[in-house]
Amino acid sequence: MTTWPNRHSSLLLGLVLIASVMPAAGLELKVDGGSEAQREAVLATTPAQRIRDAKNDESLDFWLNRLRTEGAKALQPLGYYEAQISGAADGKAVRVEIEPGEPVRVTSVAIRFEDADVAPAVTFPLAAGAVFDHQSYEAGKQAIAAWLLANGYLASELITHEVRVHRQQRSAEIALTWRPGPRYRFGEVRFTDSPLSREFLSRYVTINPGEYFSERRLQTISESLRGSGYFAAVEIVPGQLDPAAGTVPLEIQVTPRKQSAYQAGVIYATDAGPGLEAGVERRWLNSRGYQGRVRLELATRRSLAAARLDIPSAGDLDRSSSLSLNYVDESTDSSDRQTGQLAVSRQSKWGAWNRVDALTYLRENFEIGQQEDTVSFLLGSLELSRHVSDGSPVPRAGWRASLETQFGADALASDTNLARAELNAKSVYGVGEQYRLLLRGNLGALWADDFSQIPASLRFFAGGDQSVRGFDFEELGPTDELGEPTGGEYLAVASVEFDGPLRGNFRWAAFVDAGNAFGGGDDDIAYAAGIGLRWLTPIGPLRLDVASALSDSDSNFRIHFTAGPDL
Repeated sequence: MTTWPNRHSSLLLGLVLIASVMPAAGLELKVDGGSEAQREAVLATTPAQRIRDAKNDESLDFWLNRLRTEGAKALQPLGYYEAQISGAADGKAVRVEIEPGEPVRVTSVAIRFEDADVAPAVTFPLAAGAVFDHQSYEAGKQAIAAWLLANGYLASELITHEVRVHRQQRSAEIALTWRPGPRYRFGEVRFTDSPLSREFLSRYVTINPGEYFSERRLQTISESLRGSGYFAAVEIVPGQLDPAAGTVPLEIQVTPRKQSAYQAGVIYATDAGPGLEAGVERRWLNSRGYQGRVRLELATRRSLAAARLDIPSAGDLDRSSSLSLNYVDESTDSSDRQTGQLAVSRQSKWGAWNRVDALTYLRENFEIGQQEDTVSFLLGSLELSRHVSDGSPVPRAGWRASLETQFGADALASDTNLARAELNAKSVYGVGEQYRLLLRGNLGALWADDFSQIPASLRFFAGGDQSVRGFDFEELGPTDELGEPTGGEYLAVASVEFDGPLRGNFRWAAFVDAGNAFGGGDDDIAYAAGIGLRWLTPIGPLRLDVASALSDSDSNFRIHFTAGPDL
């Protein structure tokens, strides 16, 4: 009969025996010598993985011996055919040493095409004297094959691909021969079913049947269709090759977006105050691609109702026309105004700039200072704008600029002769790895036969979120004898801002703003400075600024809240 102490002794002896054959859990494998790529190649082998989980000393020795062989083979694709791998266990660690030896180097590269006119604009990554790297060799073959396909050689074949490795001489000879075959041309282009007419969609097809096939041209068409706003997905599928005609047809498969998009939400900006917004967009109104938008805003200081009809050009991607109707009811520290506008405009390209030519009928009822009036203007305008950015949510390089000029004449349905110009610009510069410098400037000038007939919406004011922070919206500018703002004929505002990382998606900012709107008197430049917090969100930064009006000793700190991209 077994006693309890004897049972315990037996159990203890069994545990000791089991422990003697159990592996040291999680052996550490250290690889020294060679390059980082060589060490990674050795660690990726099966023996290296099994060493870490070796069951006992016999298993460990087995996989170490396998590693010496397979580790050396793993270095051959990197050009090292004489590598030596050694290793030994040291407690709970296994140390492996790589001695790569002398590499095999390329002595000749012969790349030939059966058609002598074919000359791919591709640099083969291996040249005489380079270490023979299998990955670079394969990448070079793929690059040439991709060039042939992208340029219309759709039936090309690689008929010779030889690498002769001479280990004793440590040399490699590369020989590649392609049979390009015929260079195909574009055939018929057709679209799958779409709510837009074939005639309208043809404006995006910038190729003609008979032109040489070009993958780059197809990419341009795809990007234009995706950027049109009509489609959720675009795929261009080459059809069956026609060797007799030397052509390839194309099918453009388009998936339309939902026809209507609705928007509703809460809005807030310091200048406009809290409010609600709603809108609807019809992404196409007919088969000719007409688009319509309606937008409503209701805020404490500003209300807006706007409708717009966009009419794309039948044959020019960069040109479209618009008909818009806007009504704005706005109350600021400088004025109260109700403005209605009916505008016809044309959008086009002027080099790298966007150009908008417009004819606008404006009627405004305004109260400013001691003046209350209703005026009408028929204005011709030209606006040029451009936006350049590195594309990141927090750009470190880029700029935007716009210049708008407006003209009106009393002989052509305007209450007085008028000429007005306004320039807005902003730029961003990276400083170090994480900081940025943001510069902003605004300039404006206005000439009129009778300034009193100029509506408040066309006069110049300064102050507010996008002007001189620390002052209320449109607080700055010439005043009348009672000290009430009347608006200026000129505008000059500048801002310097510096920001940097804080934590997570937050950044800090410090800024100085200066400027004013000017009239005939000696108006002083207003100064302000402050600090801000930036919260980076998918819709762009949300900005909270606290600013002090340095040029006004009686002014308190003001808080400004804005949202939207930096550029």
